[in-house]
Amino acid sequence: MGFLPTADVGPVKIGPGYYLQPQGAVAAKPYALSRQAPQRAAKVAVARYAWHGRERLGLLRGLATAIDDGQRLRQ
Repeated sequence: MGFLPTADVGPVKIGPGYYLQPQGAVAAKPYALSRQAPQRAAKVAVARYAWHGRERLGLLRGLATAIDDGQRLRQ
């Protein structure tokens, strides 16, 4: 959906986190790019995703060895 500067995301709006990791060799390169690019640019990705049959809004934040997707925005 878009990107925000990491500094603009306050901890008050952040819910519990979950970590994503690639499954299989085919997913390794896209995963690495998805993890490294926002981290280098000091940004987080705003994303829509399905969780237990419901659409949610969240943030994807690149970490050193994983992607933290669980920064779900509280509404």
